[in-house]
Amino acid sequence: MECHRRAYCFGVFRTPGITRSDAVGSMTMAVSATPRLDEAFDALRNVHRRRLLLNLRHGSVTRLGGATRVVADGGTNDHEQLEVELFHLHLPKLDSAGYVSWHRESGVIEKGPAFEDIVPLLELLENNAEELPETFA
Repeated sequence: MECHRRAYCFGVFRTPGITRSDAVGSMTMAVSATPRLDEAFDALRNVHRRRLLLNLRHGSVTRLGGATRVVADGGTNDHEQLEVELFHLHLPKLDSAGYVSWHRESGVIEKGPAFEDIVPLLELLENNAEELPETFA
């Protein structure tokens, strides 16, 4: 079906000369054009990764042992289990995204080449912490 004038077709306004298949292709492209944002939200989805990134933003994380202390939530987590999770799950995910550079052998954790990409979201979280539910901490 083709929309011949600007009209409401298939739930959205269409421009003359644009076919339904063109429009569907455009919508698909618009939806899939944000993989970096999805990756950033995925990185921030876990409380331990959020805490690590927020502390790294202020320069206070340098090694795996320090990272374990930073992401612990006041002693309610088993530190050994948390270190295993950091080593096998959280740090590889953040390193793969480029938000951190993690050197497994030395345990050194630094800001990665894409760290600045996630800073606006970290600032948004920090600057609006009082607006968020306590369960978001």
